[in-house]
Amino acid sequence: MVSILYVLGVVVLLISTATVCVKQSRKCSVEEAVIEVTMYLVKYIVQPTRWICKEVWKALFGTSTQPVEYPTHIGLNGNNLDESMVEKECGDLIELFRFCRCVSCKVQPSFYAYYFSVILPENISNEDESYKELVQKVAEKNVAEHMRLYGNPGSRDAADLVLTRLFKDHLEVYTARNEAGVQMIIENRQKMRRALIEAQRREEGSVVIEEVWEKPDSNRMVWAYDRDTAYNFQMKLPVESELDSHVHLLLTGSSGSGKSVALLFLLGKRLQADPDTCVYVCDFKNSADFRFLAKKNYPYFFAGDDCFRGIMQFHERFNEARQSGETGRRFLLVFDEYPAFISRLQMQDKQEKTKKAGEVLNMVSEILMLGRGIGYGVWIVTQRADASLFSGGSRDNFMVLLALGRLSREQKGMLFSGEELPDRVYQPGEGVILLDGREVEEVKLPWITDMLGWKKQIVCTLREHFGGNAGSAD
Repeated sequence: MVSILYVLGVVVLLISTATVCVKQSRKCSVEEAVIEVTMYLVKYIVQPTRWICKEVWKALFGTSTQPVEYPTHIGLNGNNLDESMVEKECGDLIELFRFCRCVSCKVQPSFYAYYFSVILPENISNEDESYKELVQKVAEKNVAEHMRLYGNPGSRDAADLVLTRLFKDHLEVYTARNEAGVQMIIENRQKMRRALIEAQRREEGSVVIEEVWEKPDSNRMVWAYDRDTAYNFQMKLPVESELDSHVHLLLTGSSGSGKSVALLFLLGKRLQADPDTCVYVCDFKNSADFRFLAKKNYPYFFAGDDCFRGIMQFHERFNEARQSGETGRRFLLVFDEYPAFISRLQMQDKQEKTKKAGEVLNMVSEILMLGRGIGYGVWIVTQRADASLFSGGSRDNFMVLLALGRLSREQKGMLFSGEELPDRVYQPGEGVILLDGREVEEVKLPWITDMLGWKKQIVCTLREHFGGNAGSAD
């Protein structure tokens, strides 16, 4: 300590002497003398010293750049965990996150995925969300970029190896070191996404119930879950029926009411209850919701104008079954954006002098009237269920009416004439259902936890009858 003070004293004395000499010789002020002495110091002492150190390092180690220690291998010595290294490398983390007051580190050796908590500065208020978001982005980018210099698991992007979670007064960061760690980060990211949705729904006065693929104990169709039970107890009370008693569904709701997700949920529940169901899917708008069926070459998927061929094939099989009395396997026609399809056919009929629209209306009407007895069902998805879409009053043959979101007074009169409907504003995925022979019930559709997995199960189940291999649904 005494030696250090002695050296500092000598340096100060030399600088002071040089400053006085310059002041006297140049006849300038003290400030000007200090600036000139500093410039000489940098030019003739600091820069040569840096050059000498650089050349010495190059001669010893064969590189002109000194290595930089990055704090991303916390406690990891090769493939083994060395807990003695953790304390040292936590200090490196503090250097990396200089804008923070403290860093704590917890190691999860079984995953080779490391967690550390960054405490936000005391002078930042808890309500300063913009600063917290900035800290989160900087932390995530810094760690990801630093980890590129090391052996990342597989060929994954660095962003897949980092997860940050922002809390009231601190920031948590997870970094993955192998595939098991990457999987843990994926699971945590999904949990965060669900938690965010739940928080938003709670703020809106709504509630979230989750759904996973499972094999039901009975041969019954689950259409939705009771809304009051979901809100009051966060539990799922199914609204269900026998498969053969309620074969036709009319699903309606305005744009953004959750019809597409509801249709995927219902298709999955139908295949869970009866995996042997032969399903024809007609998606006139060719949306991304059902594109996974096209990617896997499912033979009974029809999109755009090809939907006409799909209905013709389904009706042909329906006629064959009706004439032969076949009642073994169940068949289901799922049609999304049915009104837009009919409108398209009507326009073509005017241009080409054909009668395709009338043919389709008559075929759908016939299936609605006669299909239940031989196991043929129709699911129609529409924003407006006008009577003109169903010839001969066949709209009354739908055994299940599921209306999501806000219904206009006209829609209520068309679909639920004579029924008392609750005066309530529904969130997306909520609405009312009327099962034939029952009263109107308020229902809620669940949040599908793993949508890609849900679609994969649908593909696998549909293609099983054809002996095909269904890959991922993405």
